[in-house]
Amino acid sequence: MRYLKTRKDSDALAFQRHIAKPLKSRARVMNVADPVVLPLKLKRGASDVDVAAEIQACNETYETLMRFLSQSDISAVEAGELEAYARAYVTVRGVSPGELYGIDSATDLWDDAIDSVLEHYQYQDHPQYREVNPTADRMPPELRDAVLTILTSKDGQQRFHLFSDVLAAYKTHRAERIEQDSVSEYERKRKSGELKKDFRRLDDFYAFAGNQEFSTKNCNEELHRYRRKLLEEYEKPGTAKRHHEVPCAALRWYADEFVPAVVIRQFKFPGQKAKAAIRPVLDLETELQQVWAAAHDASYHHLFRLAAFGIFAGAGASELIQTLVSDIRIREGYYILGGSKTPHRARPAIILNKTHEALLRKYKEGSIAGDQTALQTGSNHSKIIKDGLVRATGNSAISAYSTRHTGKHICDVAGVGSTDAVRIMFGWNDGGNAIANNYGKAGHLMKPMIDEMRKITELMTADLPDLDRSSQPPIDAGNVVNMRW
Repeated sequence: MRYLKTRKDSDALAFQRHIAKPLKSRARVMNVADPVVLPLKLKRGASDVDVAAEIQACNETYETLMRFLSQSDISAVEAGELEAYARAYVTVRGVSPGELYGIDSATDLWDDAIDSVLEHYQYQDHPQYREVNPTADRMPPELRDAVLTILTSKDGQQRFHLFSDVLAAYKTHRAERIEQDSVSEYERKRKSGELKKDFRRLDDFYAFAGNQEFSTKNCNEELHRYRRKLLEEYEKPGTAKRHHEVPCAALRWYADEFVPAVVIRQFKFPGQKAKAAIRPVLDLETELQQVWAAAHDASYHHLFRLAAFGIFAGAGASELIQTLVSDIRIREGYYILGGSKTPHRARPAIILNKTHEALLRKYKEGSIAGDQTALQTGSNHSKIIKDGLVRATGNSAISAYSTRHTGKHICDVAGVGSTDAVRIMFGWNDGGNAIANNYGKAGHLMKPMIDEMRKITELMTADLPDLDRSSQPPIDAGNVVNMRW
């Protein structure tokens, strides 16, 4: 592993990296040893993941130190960046930030720490400094003050924050939330893939704004400039707004968590509100019949066929992907749609016929859509369903959402759209306290409710032909022996 240093006579681990040649002379002047060696908190035998994380943290300290050594005018550096330089300098000198918090300056502990970090620089204001150290340089007063602040602050806490601190903390926060909130491995991987897009948007903002101090003025000015840049770059204001929302969310979250004095303003995008999208439902006389036939046609994609049967339960692609084979209740005649975070919100869906049952049981374990499909992106799932709908009906105006709305439309036409069973089947509620809605009743998986759902499903499919036999493979007559009577 790169930059990892070990010793044969010890279990201790350390980070070691040489200073680049152009900075070696500057490092000697600042009494920074080459190579830079930082002890790790781990010992031999620790997992590779933990060691890699420690190495990464040490490498960030090293990079900060190198930026400091490359500065020609330290007085031009902003306070936040200067604090980061001082923190790296203290760490490389082998002293922990906050080590002198609450320590009397007249004690030996204070003197030892100051000697380790500042060495002769602590005397640079003495009239005889040049006589004692004729070849020594002087440490910039701004850096020396920042070093003393780091040493004497409680736990070495930050007084200044940078955009780089914000983005690093927010990325970690978002990743941890996905790990905590995901109810299935498929949801976790799907959300992690989508998170990468947000990370690219954050990196784009950082490349545009630079590493500035996290303050109300800097945040609002850079977000305003970034807004103008996005409006020029993208034709649609809604697209610009989506890119702008990510850094806004990151800065607001960091302010709420760590720096409440920073206030991020609201930003408006002219023309951002598009007309409400009208999601057409399938024509019940023609298109529904065509999609029903496609659901029984093995030449269509497996996920599309599941979604076609899912019309009668309002099942979306995300729910089908997260539905596991273990969620199928063959004897009871239903399966439980995935994606619900709490048991009382699990939605049952009726198994319509033998073809539907065979599709649900195609795989022995994992997602009913198959692991290969399940690990693809949500946009790809929508495309699969969209392509299947267009192929079956020839209507390019319909979308994956059309299937979910079609099921409710069928119930409305049949006069049962407002019943409790339909609300539970399709996951509708009246807002307010969701627990109080019929959708949230803990008893909706009981047999009486399942029986009522089955009757509604039979009503929804009453005008559709029985195509079960059409999806069964033809009988192989090659091994049939003719019997003589």
